[in-house]
Amino acid sequence: MNPDVSPTAAVSCLIKTCQNGNCVNDSCQCTPNYAGDYCQKAYSLSGCYWNDLPVELIIPLITPQICVDACIKGSYEYAGLRIGYRCKCGTNISDPFQAAMSACDVDCNGDSAYKCGGAQAMSIYHIV
Repeated sequence: MNPDVSPTAAVSCLIKTCQNGNCVNDSCQCTPNYAGDYCQKAYSLSGCYWNDLPVELIIPLITPQICVDACIKGSYEYAGLRIGYRCKCGTNISDPFQAAMSACDVDCNGDSAYKCGGAQAMSIYHIV
């Protein structure tokens, strides 16, 4: 997979133009740090936190992009990844307690090129 382009949409980009990406095989291919059906949402890594987010989604293979996309569909502002395979969403980070980035050291089960939190810590992305 090209690390600079990530597939995100199941909705036809022939109906609505991809905002921050390209239409390839009738699906938006988002540029880095954009997600959503038409690459309309930007997201960035807020950091590694000891906090948790309240809503867990069951997704077999996780990457930051996949988790962010799923949280966007639920209208959440934050996406969090933990233990390499857990995706959680929330509307805020209550009392953020930041951890060292080294605490988020577990490879994502969907793509080992990315880190998806740690045994106790969560990689949290802010969706704007």
